[in-house]
Amino acid sequence: MGGWSQDTTSIDTSDITTAESSLVDQLCAQNAVRVNPTRSQLNQFSKSCASMNANAICAQLEAKLRDRNWKIKAKSLCGIQALLSKVDGVEDYFSQGSGLQALNEQLDCVQKSVLDKTNNILSVLQPYIEINSQQDNIFGGLSIEDQQETNANEAEGDMFGGLTVDDEETENENEIFGGLNVENEEAEIDPDVAEVTEELTSFSFIEQPNENVSGEEENLVAESDEQESIEEQE
Repeated sequence: MGGWSQDTTSIDTSDITTAESSLVDQLCAQNAVRVNPTRSQLNQFSKSCASMNANAICAQLEAKLRDRNWKIKAKSLCGIQALLSKVDGVEDYFSQGSGLQALNEQLDCVQKSVLDKTNNILSVLQPYIEINSQQDNIFGGLSIEDQQETNANEAEGDMFGGLTVDDEETENENEIFGGLNVENEEAEIDPDVAEVTEELTSFSFIEQPNENVSGEEENLVAESDEQESIEEQE
């Protein structure tokens, strides 16, 4: 096993140095006599990769897969196949993302050699493809930071039942007042009670003088005075 970098999850063109680029260009040279590199060339290629950046090597091989020349595609597939059998990390790169996409695009190639090599590589990568697919289904393609934030939000939601502080205060107020506000209580007053209240309010409690009673009192006073006058004359 080679002791190269294990960061093969994404392509960064800044990682592609002259050494990695030259090594892949040499393997996939268009003017080579043979379409497929020899076993010796592939062994030397894998040994040289052991001291280089794996991410850069894989990115370069992926770029060759997108070349229009089918011979360059075939040489790149030979390089990928050689690394899969000897070096850790390449499986992760070509079993997901743009690396896997580039391989799947080769299934449309009319050249049998390209198609056969692609199927062989995908067969080796199948277990890795299934694992990465399951992880994508679980986390929805989220990054580690997104996963941590999602987990934190879910934990907070479980603690407060998915309610915010404002929601809890509103809910407590509704429980105290039965979900009614002042306007609702006024609106629910019985119409009959309102009518009686209005009549009582308009009723005047000031007593009016009784004209009949006053007249009778004046007659009684007059009769009394007359009686006293008669008694005095006698």
